Amino acid sequence: MTKILFKGASLDCGADQNLLDCLLDSGYALPHGCRAGACQSCLLQLKSGNIDKSAQTGLSIPDRNRGLLLACQCYPTETLEVSPIAASALRTNATLISREQLSESVYVLKLSSRITWKAGQYINLWLPGKEQTRSYSIANLASEDLYAELHVRRHPGGYLSEALTQEINLGDSLQIQGPLGEFGHRSELLDDKFLMLAEGTGLAPLLAIAREIEGGLPGSQVDFLCTSRSHNYYGQPVLAQARERFSHWQYESYRSGNDEAPYEEITQGIRQRFASLRGHNIYVCGSEEFVSAMKRCCFLAGAPSSQIICETFVDFTAPGQSRAQPM
Repeated sequence: MTKILFKGASLDCGADQNLLDCLLDSGYALPHGCRAGACQSCLLQLKSGNIDKSAQTGLSIPDRNRGLLLACQCYPTETLEVSPIAASALRTNATLISREQLSESVYVLKLSSRITWKAGQYINLWLPGKEQTRSYSIANLASEDLYAELHVRRHPGGYLSEALTQEINLGDSLQIQGPLGEFGHRSELLDDKFLMLAEGTGLAPLLAIAREIEGGLPGSQVDFLCTSRSHNYYGQPVLAQARERFSHWQYESYRSGNDEAPYEEITQGIRQRFASLRGHNIYVCGSEEFVSAMKRCCFLAGAPSSQIICETFVDFTAPGQSRAQPM
């Protein structure tokens, strides 16, 4: 057992137990979400003791230097003293100003807030009375719009998605943390052909990145290939509307298959549309399985690994995982 000093109490942390579970098991209501260090909602302040560098993976240099740590990634090996961080220091208020249903299960939410983000980044979102967060990528550009647009898939019984899509009202307030994440346009890559590969609502950050590319390299070739388990992919009308503005954008959607070959259709689509992907910058967003399959497919089609930029969404409900499934 390792001693943890927290809010004046001395707690025992098991040898294979992370700091988050120790505090939760001791009855403390600590904000948390993904349990993989991605959402950064379980931040604590280290007051004394030494931690492994893995407890600060993904944090900014200023946050690391001031002793912040991720409770879900911290496995104490010596006595630590930690303290909570005030929610007001991490979160800002936002207001729901619009909600539109795009398909049977996907909604577009627009939030008014004071944050400024880069294309490809995401935010953590809290609702009153909820201790856990969920992460959502932003689908638009801060430089063009006065709101943040989120694509939210409703999961029956979902921790936040039911409330976000069915219960809260226009004008209601919620809290957000962020923007977060390093996914985004790599301007140092000089090629002007872009391939966007999305699974489900993984389309959201790719739309923002494509709009940023259009601002810097107008007229660039941008192809969207998307896959979903749904017969009617929510992104079809979204991309059709975008193409009215950017006529050189191309898109196609595919149906995800069975568990043995879930991405066969989109893989075949890539092979049929592109004789070679050499000279393309490729952005991929979806589940871990999807990202792995697309990286392999694109590499075998001639794309260097350095030009395949990925963002992985993982099931929040799975212990030790990160972001929400974009299915």
